[in-house]
Formats: sequence, structure tokens, C-alpha cells
Amino acid sequence: MAPSGEALAVWSRFSDGRVAVWASHHSSAGAWGEPQRIELDESGDAFDHQVAVSPSGSGLATWVQHLGDWGRVWARPYVPGSGWGQAQLLSAGGDNAAWPAVAAGHDAAFAAWVERINGRYAVWSSRYTPDAGWGPLQQIDISRAGHSNLPQIAVDTYGRALAVWAGYDGVRHDILYNTYEPGVGWGQAQLLEHESGDAMQPKVVLSAEGQALVVWLQEQGGQQHVRTIQYIPGIGWGEPQNLDLENSGEAAKPRVALGLDGTGLAVWLWQSNTQDAIAVSQFE
Repeated sequence: MAPSGEALAVWSRFSDGRVAVWASHHSSAGAWGEPQRIELDESGDAFDHQVAVSPSGSGLATWVQHLGDWGRVWARPYVPGSGWGQAQLLSAGGDNAAWPAVAAGHDAAFAAWVERINGRYAVWSSRYTPDAGWGPLQQIDISRAGHSNLPQIAVDTYGRALAVWAGYDGVRHDILYNTYEPGVGWGQAQLLEHESGDAMQPKVVLSAEGQALVVWLQEQGGQQHVRTIQYIPGIGWGEPQNLDLENSGEAAKPRVALGLDGTGLAVWLWQSNTQDAIAVSQFE
């Protein structure tokens, strides 16, 4: 949601024998608009929709359009006062695309997804600006040969972006990242963690000034635990640490958010033999 109160909601809806993506706009006056179908391809079902809204109220939605057994990633921008723009195919030409993620800043929005090309799932990204439209597609995980999956992306006030994902090196899944600098572009993919157990399901958030928090699931001693790491501009990355200190169950589905004052909040599902609970941890 933008500070003005403008927001976008997207969802999947089954009708006429297929699943389509619909959306509604919430105005600064506090009213939701009429739902509108935003993907118009009749060839297959559309799933895995994502949406982001910039501080100015513009937005970007992405989804996966299925053609038989394979998927293609599409995106469509939203401009306050004008409505939804033209839908754009983002896929880079591989035989399957999945897991789109999207983030919107003051002047630009980013989409990231994975696509299988030459037998390997890799992370791709494209940058969108209202004036220039979509920029070139770029693979951003070229530092290793294994499959990548589950990308997430965030952007700060200055247009700097941070993408994270899980990457497989033939032995385990690690968490990797790459950064985008305006005027420079994407850098080289780097390891964020490389521990003995598999690491999956990363989530990332950036503050307006570029402070970052990343959370993920890490296998430790046969159980899934929530790990986190913080980035502070001018200082760099800290050390990974566990958020859940219990050994009587397993963690799942971590999420993270940052407030305007830099306070962070992580939540996750904690599952034990007797109950499921929502766990929370606060960063000062």
C-alpha cells in the first residue's frame, strides 16, 4: 500500500472453465474499484500472481500463464488515474518459467523469476520504468551451474534492488543474492550463507534507506529452523543467526517486514507434535 492509501489486490478466479487473474484498485479516498480481469490469454490457466505498489501509488502485477505443462511469466503495470497498462510477456524463451516476484520503488519496478533454459533453472530479471517501459532481460545468477529457485526481490528509495534465491550446488541448497545499482546494473551473484544443511524459502525486505533483512529456512539436525541476516548500508552484512531457539518442532513459511523507523518483524509457522502456532521475532 502507498502512503496515500492507494493499493492493489490480485487473485485467481475460476470461471468459464479456466483460472484467470483478476485485480482491484483501492483509491486514496478509501474505496475499492470494480474487479477487473488483467490477463486475457485464453490458452491456459494463470496462477502464482504477485503484486507490488510504489510509494506514488503505481503498481505492477505478475503471474504465470500455463500453456499445457509449461509456464510463461507475464506482467502488467498499473498507473493511478489511467488504470492497467499493456500486459507484457517477460519469459526469456526457455521451456518453462515459474516463481515470479515483484517489487516497486519510486521510479522503477523490478520483476524476477526462474526459467529453464538448456536444462537449468536460472534467475532472470527485468526493470520497468513508466517512461521507458521494460528493460532488457538479464540472468542474475550466473555464479554457479546448479538450479536456482524461489527468487524474491526488494527495492529502496534510491532505486537499488536486492534479489535473493535458493541455489543448488549439487550437494545442498544455499541462499544467494545479487544487487542492482542505478546506472550500473546487476552485479555478481554472491553466497549469503553456505552451511551444512539445505537452505530454502528466502524472503527479503529493504528499508527506504537500503537496510535489508533476509530470512529463510535452514535444516539443522534434521529440523527446519528460521535463520536471518541483516545488511546495514556503509557497514555490510552481519552474521546469520537463528530466530527460533526451540528444538521441539519445526519452522515453516517465514515472512519479514520493515517499518519506517527501521524496526523489523519476522513471523513464521511453528509446528510441533501437539500444536501449530505463529511465532514472531522483532528487530530493533
